[in-house]
Amino acid sequence: MTWTDQFERVFGKDSRFVLCVLDQHYRQKIWPTFEKASFAHRVKEGEVWPIYLDDTNFVEIPKDVVGIMFKGRLAADIEEADVDSSIIEVLIERLDKDA
Repeated sequence: MTWTDQFERVFGKDSRFVLCVLDQHYRQKIWPTFEKASFAHRVKEGEVWPIYLDDTNFVEIPKDVVGIMFKGRLAADIEEADVDSSIIEVLIERLDKDA
């Protein structure tokens, strides 16, 4: 099995939604290129939920895609509880829409 196969399985048929943490470091790495290619087609379906840590642009994820914003906050200032509650709120909202 190849890494491409693994990414397509994980970000495709084996997941209902994709939660991706986006920042400049994610963009600079090579392996996220394969991840994004695997889930890019799901963005328009509302199945990709981005967590924005900064203002880095991603071609595969338009700026108007609703996500969780932590832009402008230093990592040290982001409380784990803030992240947890933000993710839970988005999950509940999205799942309610599907119901």
